[in-house]
Amino acid sequence: KNEGTIADYMLYNTSVYKVIMEEGIEEIGNYAFASCHNLTEIEIPSTLQNIGDYAFYDNKMYSELTLPKFVEHIGDYAFASGYRLTEINLPDSVKTIGEHAFYKCIALVKIDLSDVEIGDNAFDGCKSVTEVNLDNCTIGIDTFLDLSSLETLTCKNTDIPNYAFHTNKSLKTVTISGGEIGEGAFAECDVL
Repeated sequence: KNEGTIADYMLYNTSVYKVIMEEGIEEIGNYAFASCHNLTEIEIPSTLQNIGDYAFYDNKMYSELTLPKFVEHIGDYAFASGYRLTEINLPDSVKTIGEHAFYKCIALVKIDLSDVEIGDNAFDGCKSVTEVNLDNCTIGIDTFLDLSSLETLTCKNTDIPNYAFHTNKSLKTVTISGGEIGEGAFAECDVL
């Protein structure tokens, strides 16, 4: 028994459709709920602080996710391939978002982040995102690659690394205040 922790692989690849986590849970282990294709409802306790790698990877049914105010870390591939996830509400407490954390969340439409370190390819392949707002963030390599519906980008006090937004062919409006722009950051953004 791991008090305060959901064990690695706890319900991996099961038919569970609803998860209710009790207060006191501070960490969700790696692959804990990965490939639970029937999962439609998740109740996350206010005590949660850490979401492990691949924790909710390849879950296709839930559409909205609200994380409690104490979550600090979202692991690599934590919510990747969440095909119906349209909305993510991240608290200000989130300090790191792992590599590929929201990779191919193809229904996601908007990303608002501040004061967070965002891993490589974290939002790569989120094809329905139309708006990205970043304030005082650190962005990894190819973090926003292949956001084919992205039209509006606002960056405040955020360095944009090399090729961070390349191949986003619908990008029309970019507003930047503070921060540096890397080589090819907007390469192949044909509408700009």
